[in-house]
Amino acid sequence: MDLQTDFKNKIADVVLEPSNIIFILEKAMEAVELTTMKNNEKKHAATKLVSDLVAAAPIDENTRQALKEMIELGVISNAIDIIVAASKGNLALNSVVNVTHAVISVPKWNCFRSLFKSKPFRKTHQNDGPPTRRLP
Repeated sequence: MDLQTDFKNKIADVVLEPSNIIFILEKAMEAVELTTMKNNEKKHAATKLVSDLVAAAPIDENTRQALKEMIELGVISNAIDIIVAASKGNLALNSVVNVTHAVISVPKWNCFRSLFKSKPFRKTHQNDGPPTRRLP
């Protein structure tokens, strides 16, 4: 199975919109991870998968333009860097909080605000382990 097909299968039931672009990026990264490409090639391939999807998706032009700007301004590329750093255990959490606040404080990227809001914890069952976050 080729990379593009694998990626499209992973996101077959997902609606492309700014609020779930990071989820879509995650699926692109998962598809690219299965290849023999090197680090920068994987980053470029994942970004290209997302970019090609944005270009071809049946979405309104305002949404398409917002998503293109996110790609062109490096939001997707920076998200890849953060995800890779986290997967390698190279993240200082206080730094991530500062970067997150910097990103969501830019009015144009308020679509990310809901991703980083503190969600209340709840226990699903008594003495069942750690609390879990409510799903949106």
